[in-house]
Amino acid sequence: MYVTIMDLPLFKGISTDHVSAFLEKTRLEFVKYAPGDELHHQQEQCNEMRYVISGKVGIIHSNVSGSCSIHEEIPTGSVIGADRLFGMNTVYTNTAVALSDVCIMKFSKDKYLQLLASDEIYLMNILNYLSLRTQRSVDALNQLYSGSLLGHLAYWLETLTERDSKNIKVDCTIESLSSLTNISADELERQIDFLKRRRLALYSSQSFAIPSRRRLIEAAIEENSASAIS
Repeated sequence: MYVTIMDLPLFKGISTDHVSAFLEKTRLEFVKYAPGDELHHQQEQCNEMRYVISGKVGIIHSNVSGSCSIHEEIPTGSVIGADRLFGMNTVYTNTAVALSDVCIMKFSKDKYLQLLASDEIYLMNILNYLSLRTQRSVDALNQLYSGSLLGHLAYWLETLTERDSKNIKVDCTIESLSSLTNISADELERQIDFLKRRRLALYSSQSFAIPSRRRLIEAAIEENSASAIS
């Protein structure tokens, strides 16, 4: 348990003494989910911190109309809810589903506030975490948003998905893509073929499979840089 907690995000850099004090003061709850069980749904209130201790969890990001959704599998050790626990909007903007047998460690917002007040290392970890997520959206806008389909996909993945996520796919029809990107259907077909030839995104049955999140984002950065130079 000590090793598990020390490896979790927002607990980086703590000692075994920190863990002992944390376990003494905090009532932890371990919840198990079976494949297909929902951990939370979009627009549900977030009032607790959760960590994926074991198993595979899928996150689904959908736009309001439901015409486009992005699916990702987050790794063991991921934190859920840290960016929705505070602020003006404290509801989940996605849905989480167990993809296998899953164990979640969770504790309440009140307990987390007590933890933040107990030692500045916890406060620095959450500040760094939230700052990184805020900066990612601005950096992505500057580095990725070229207006092409590649730029749009990279921007969505950089701002919505986790860096270590796997099995990423984007479900969207050509018609919906055209509406979201302001790219004509004919031009989308050409750009989809370009992405397929470079094995950056494979489109079939109204769904993109993303072989490598990192490669797709790097390709979009290169494209945007080239556009700026020209």
